[in-house]
Amino acid sequence: MNHPVDGYDGLYEVSDRGAVYSVRSGKELKQWMLRNKNGRTDYCVSLCKDGKKQNMLVARLVAIAFIPNPNDLPQVNHIDGDNHNNNVENLEWISNRDNTIHAYKNHLRKRKIIWVTDGSEIIPLRSLCIRENVNYKKVHYRIKNLGWDLTKAIDEKRGWSLCRV
Repeated sequence: MNHPVDGYDGLYEVSDRGAVYSVRSGKELKQWMLRNKNGRTDYCVSLCKDGKKQNMLVARLVAIAFIPNPNDLPQVNHIDGDNHNNNVENLEWISNRDNTIHAYKNHLRKRKIIWVTDGSEIIPLRSLCIRENVNYKKVHYRIKNLGWDLTKAIDEKRGWSLCRV
């Protein structure tokens, strides 16, 4: 099943399995890999309209065409963690925060989050540093490289401790 590509009606169509076609020629467009800032790769296609070429993520084209987004969520998530599986059943609209959590929980990112707790809530160290107005880089360095505990690393007794999630 194909749908017109949003903004390119009459020029391109996208299928629910992640293929993008030129309406004029009926041929499937060649997809190429784009490496993102985390080192993962996503399939892209180049679309042209009015002489202007634009590279588009295939997953995003599929999601826009087939998945309702009533909450206007900004990111498309690959549910199984495979960026090369652009089948509509594997895609969902998601918030930036939830996409990051999904990536860490499914070991899709190399960087590890340091989690902290005060006994009632568990939050990332970065969030705690922002909330407590302390320098994250200094605190992170002290914990990871000097082996300090969190209380010593933030220079005050605030009742927080490191935890494993």
